[in-house]
Amino acid sequence: MQHTHFRRTPLTRSRRAAPRLLGRSQRGVFGIMAAFMLVLIIAGAMLALDSGRLMVERRAVQRAADMAALSASRFIGCGATPADAQAAAKAVAQNMGIDPSTITVTYGSLAAGSDKSMTFTADRNVETADALQVSLSKTVRTSLLDAGLGSTKVAATATAKGNLPVSSFTLNSVYGVNQSMADATSGLFGAILGTSNLNLSPADLEALGKQTLTLNDMMKAAGTTDLATLLETRYTLGSMLNIVAAANPNIAGNTAFSKIRTAAQARSNITLKLSQVLSVYMPASAGVKEAHLNMLDLIITGVQVGGFNGGGIFNYGIPGGIFTFNVQMLNAPKLALGAPNRGLNGWCTTSQSSQVSIRVGIDLSWLLGLADMVLRVDTSSVQAQMTELQVSPGQINAVVNSQSSAVTVVLTNNKDVNNPLFPDTFGPAKVLGGFVGIKLYQQALAGAPINKTLTFSSRNDLPTAVKLGAGSLGQSITGLLGNKSNFEVSILWNLFKLRADFLDDLVSFIMAPLGALIDGTLATFGIQTGSVYLQVRSIDQMQPVLVR
Repeated sequence: MQHTHFRRTPLTRSRRAAPRLLGRSQRGVFGIMAAFMLVLIIAGAMLALDSGRLMVERRAVQRAADMAALSASRFIGCGATPADAQAAAKAVAQNMGIDPSTITVTYGSLAAGSDKSMTFTADRNVETADALQVSLSKTVRTSLLDAGLGSTKVAATATAKGNLPVSSFTLNSVYGVNQSMADATSGLFGAILGTSNLNLSPADLEALGKQTLTLNDMMKAAGTTDLATLLETRYTLGSMLNIVAAANPNIAGNTAFSKIRTAAQARSNITLKLSQVLSVYMPASAGVKEAHLNMLDLIITGVQVGGFNGGGIFNYGIPGGIFTFNVQMLNAPKLALGAPNRGLNGWCTTSQSSQVSIRVGIDLSWLLGLADMVLRVDTSSVQAQMTELQVSPGQINAVVNSQSSAVTVVLTNNKDVNNPLFPDTFGPAKVLGGFVGIKLYQQALAGAPINKTLTFSSRNDLPTAVKLGAGSLGQSITGLLGNKSNFEVSILWNLFKLRADFLDDLVSFIMAPLGALIDGTLATFGIQTGSVYLQVRSIDQMQPVLVR
């Protein structure tokens, strides 16, 4: 039997080293792969960081555009300027890290599409615009991996609606209604409306003075969406008061309003336009349409404008009194509603007082039989504008401009009452058949323009009356007639002239009630003798709104 023998051959060094080299090779490959993967992971992380960083930058730039647009939108409408809007936008954006040189502000208008989305159309006219658009940009690094060598521009645009602050103010002195003013208003309105039984109470008039409405309220009540249509349509006075009642149902139960409206509805010949009552700069901004109008001012001014349109001459007496009135309206009053400053076509809004000539006859026939006395008060019309208005938390600052009224007061007789307004053209009032004569001639010319800064803590301080100036006649006819040194008294048919205090009791008896009635009548017309009282009724500021 043959046996085969195998000889064990010793492994060579190279063969023994092969597995070891293979392990080292594999470990090298794994190391390269790990390094490559690490690079990929780091690059991915950096890209993610870049993406997140750019997203944060875009959000920051968009927020800067939003805030800049909201700030700039406060300068839309009459009295605003593109420079003001640009400065406001730059101030906000710069504080948020935006280069001011990249900021542009474009005025325009918004229109709603069928899907209710808003489309912005550029319009360079700041007064016809109802919105604005702010565009800006910021240059940022493209990547954290580029060692600062690359950059990209991140841009954003924002659109906002807003408005300058708006005020309503008047030179009408109906503030703190008293019995004299209520009596005078009842007499005047009765003469305009053809009734003698209005008998308006101070409490009812005061209650009207606490109610407000807006132009938007009136447009809705009139069934129109166009402000120009509301302002330029000619209404009967009764129709206008119906619109007012529908715009603010709270006044339906007010007795004074009900009496005035009922009387007005019977006088279809008394017509007016609201543009004759309200000074509203057109085109009106959204803030003007939402500003608050005082109800009492609107009604009193509306009735006077209607009366002025009907001829403006009224004769009436105060029930139970000794006085008869003849009133000639030479100019009608107007309420102011709008922003401060000037627009392209003049002041954004102007308040105006009436211009009237009032003749008050005094019936003293029961005093020893004879009296021939007429007090004539002639006034000029006064205008006032608001030149500045700034609203900030805790403080409202306004600057108003006006002028004192020219007023002439004459106490004379019926024969001379229509003479030209010169001292030597008037004879004295006659009492006791001329045995006693009383003559008064006082005149105050319009003073220099008045500028005054008004400061309020908040809107809760409104309404308020502000005295802008005083003339040589003092603050009231009552005060003027109460000063007997203003009178020239004669006896024996003007043979002897004496000091007024010789007949103190007679002069005081005649003049004391007369002064109160005249002041009440002038207050109804918005007139102060020698002074200007501007009443700020409301201040409104439309909250800026972003429009995406």
